[in-house]
Amino acid sequence: ARVEAAGSSWCLVSVQGDGADSDVPDLRWLPQAVVASWLTGGASDLPPSMQHEAARAAASAAQAVAEATARAEELSQELKRSQDAFDRYRKRAHTALKTTASDQQTASATIAAVQAELQKQEERTRRAEKKLRTAENTRKSRLQQLGAQLEEERAATQDVRAQLVELRHLLAGGREAE
Repeated sequence: ARVEAAGSSWCLVSVQGDGADSDVPDLRWLPQAVVASWLTGGASDLPPSMQHEAARAAASAAQAVAEATARAEELSQELKRSQDAFDRYRKRAHTALKTTASDQQTASATIAAVQAELQKQEERTRRAEKKLRTAENTRKSRLQQLGAQLEEERAATQDVRAQLVELRHLLAGGREAE
């Protein structure tokens, strides 16, 4: 604590004794100039009880700095491991992406080739179906022609048979007249 009184500044300082009661702190009001001289000078400028406290604080600070430095080193190593793992992951992902892109290009080329072949086959099938329809129509037309010729032949055969029957009757009637 700091207090201004009669134009001078005073500071409340905790000071430990040097004797048997050295573990019991003693609170004293000291002029600010005295306390300021302790801060600008080294630990040897401090009263003996404060030198002990300053040494303990310095050791504690040094230990805290060492622990912080060790922790910073651990975190640095962990960061390096994480960065290395991320770099490996990124490299694998990049490789996998390139492989996938290559596979996709190959598959696209294969699909395009299969589609082209399918179109050719469809065109061949259409031409074959057209030829088949033409052949079927030609066959039906030919069958109709043959059917008509057969009917004509049957009719002609019937006429010939009828003429034969007439001739037989005529011949049979002429023999009877004899």
